[in-house]
This record gives sequence, structure tokens and C-alpha cells, in this order.
Amino acid sequence: MILPGPREWLFSAKAFAAAMLAFWIACALDLSRPTWAIFTVYVLMQPISGAVRSKAAYRMIGTIGGAVLALLLASWLANRPLALFLALGFVAIAGYFVALMDRMPRSYGFLMAGITAAVIGMPDTFDPLTIFDTAMIRTEEVLLGIVCAVAVDSAIAPHPAGEALNARVAAWLADARTYLLDALQAGAPSHDTADFARLAKLAADASHLDALASHVGYDSVPVRPNKRVVRLLHTRMLLMIRLMFAARDWATAVRANERETEPVAHAMAALRDWFAATPAATPAQTAAAAAAINRLEAEPGTAADPAATLIAALGEMLRNLMSASSDCLALQRAVAQGSALPDALRRAARRETLSIPYRDPLRTLLVVLPSMVGFLLVVGYWSATAWDQGPTAALMALVAGAFVSSAEQPAERTLLVAVVVA
Repeated sequence: MILPGPREWLFSAKAFAAAMLAFWIACALDLSRPTWAIFTVYVLMQPISGAVRSKAAYRMIGTIGGAVLALLLASWLANRPLALFLALGFVAIAGYFVALMDRMPRSYGFLMAGITAAVIGMPDTFDPLTIFDTAMIRTEEVLLGIVCAVAVDSAIAPHPAGEALNARVAAWLADARTYLLDALQAGAPSHDTADFARLAKLAADASHLDALASHVGYDSVPVRPNKRVVRLLHTRMLLMIRLMFAARDWATAVRANERETEPVAHAMAALRDWFAATPAATPAQTAAAAAAINRLEAEPGTAADPAATLIAALGEMLRNLMSASSDCLALQRAVAQGSALPDALRRAARRETLSIPYRDPLRTLLVVLPSMVGFLLVVGYWSATAWDQGPTAALMALVAGAFVSSAEQPAERTLLVAVVVA
């Protein structure tokens, strides 16, 4: 078990302070559901201030949008309660589907719009005249929780997303440099299980950085990194992972062909020295590494000589690796310090198609399907038996289904939900 440190205790104290502030204001204003304000605070509070603000913005948009949707559906289907109930359920499922497809901070707005419409409308399906009151109450409570969460986070030791991003990028580049120093040393073996694990960790860390980078634009700091520059940095980091994987394989292949000539050994050593010196490599070290790599393509051999082709390909790969690393360093300085980018990177940030989260509509549909089936089964049982808790059970089926089916291990999450409910 990892014991909480000062940062964790501070985060917990901030969340509690924001929740109690929301509760006190709700009671002072005689609002009827102060628990909604408290719940909103705890849902919004994050260790990173940019994440708090992004969730707050889209929670507000989603809550207002969901309330409007619930009122519109109630006005259209007030005389058809079952149709209204089903429509609200499918609005919630549609919001869940779009949120899973998007995977950006704005996805929270779609999710909350669907859930808010269901929470407001489903309990009052058979008394649609009360839906307006419920919508107003929920909107007031949620907006109160949003204001308190953002105010407390901004006033008490805010932790900008850019600051956290800079620290993690620096740590990632240090880990990548360590890997490359091992891969480029003389006699380095080919890939093994431990080597694949190190690359997998670098890939996972890069993915976490991408998630963190999506909140940078919501920081309230004097120097806010450009979102496209941050995206370009993530793209170059992914390129480095591919090149790092190739570096060890190419070096091993050249050695296996007994063609590790003096230029090859010199280029590997020069590039290794350059990586060891980064980010403080001198212009002389950079020029020496580039010159040693260029010599590989001038290695004697015929066009039909496989070994010569292999050495030329090794030179191209090493040049790309050096270029990608230089790009990462320049982009890191631009993100952390607002430094000017070289012309090539500035054009790339403006024109290049940058990485976005992978989207798979079929897989997303399969993830949403259990929630839809569970909801329809509960509605069917309620319709057949006139169960007085049917509306509440159907709403809980939607919420629990979304909570369970989006997990990496749905069976374990289902067991957890069952234990908590029991």
C-alpha cells in the first residue's frame, strides 16, 4: 500500500473544503438537494487544475444541455410516459456512446448531457409537470458545486497542467535517453522480455502525457502552451518510440552480417555520446554525430550488396532518430518556457495532421450494448409486473452499465458494483 504524501493530503483537504462550502451555501439559500452540489464537487476535483477547469466547463454545458433535452422531450411526449421514459434512456445511451468515441475533454459534456436528461426526466415520467422544477433544482445545485470546486482549487495551491506536463515530459525524455544509451552501446543484445517491457512503459507514459496535454488549454497561467505544439510533441514522442524499437534491431542486424565497420562503430559511438550529453549537447557534438552518420551512406559496396544496403538504412534510421530527439527537445522548451520553435517545427505545428485518440465505432457500440440491454430488460420487467421501483431501477441500470462496461476488466468492476450495492 502506498501511503498518501503531502500533495495527496492537500488535495483531500481542498476537496473537503469545496464540498463543505457548497453545502453551506446550499443550506443558506435553502436549496432542496444540497447533496447534488457536494457530489458535483467531488466529481470535479482533480489533482491537476487544468483538469478541474475543463471538467467544470463541460459539466456546466452538459448539465444545461441535458436539462433542455429533458424539458423538450417532456413537452413532446408528456402524454406517452413509456415513450418518454425510453426516449430519455436512449438519449443517455447516445451521450455515453459519443463520449466514448470522442475521448477528449469535451466528451464529458456529451456524457453529462445524457445522464442529466435521464436523472431529471426518468423519476418524473408519470408526472411531467414536475420535470421543470427538477431541472431547475439540479441545474442550480450543479452550478453551485462547479463554482465552489473551481474557486477553491484556484485559491488554494493550484497545480497547473502545464507544470505537471513539463515534469512528465522531462522524465519521459530521460527514460528514452537511458534506453537509447543501452541500445546503441557496443555488443547490445537484441530485444528481450525486459526490453519490450521498457518500450511498453515508454508507450504507456506517452499515452498518459497525451491525456494530460488535453487539459493544458484550460490552465489559468501567464504562459499557456499552444495545444497544437503539445500535440506535435506527443506525435514526435510516438515517432521516437518506433525509432527506438528499430535502433536495436538495425544494430543487431548489422553486427550479425559481420559488417560493423569502423564508420558504423564510430557513428554509433558518436550518437551515443550525443544522447548522453543532451539536452546540453554542444554544437560540436551535434555536428560530429551528424557527420559520423552521413559517412554510413558513403560506405563502399555495390547496389546489389545487402550488407551495404543494410548499413545505409542504419544511417538513415540513426539520422531520423537524432532528428526526432532534437524535435522533442525543441518542443519541450517551447511548451515549458514558451521558446520560439525552428521554422520547420512551426510549419509542422500549423499544417501537420496531429495525433488524436483512436476511434472505433464498432468497439464503442459493443461497449455501450450491455448498458442498452440492461436498461431494456429492466423496462420490460417493470412494464410486465408494474413494479413500483421500475423507473429507479432502470435509471440505475443505465448508470451502473456505463460504469461497468467502460472498465478494462468489466467482470471485476461488476463484482465491485455488486459488493457496494449489497
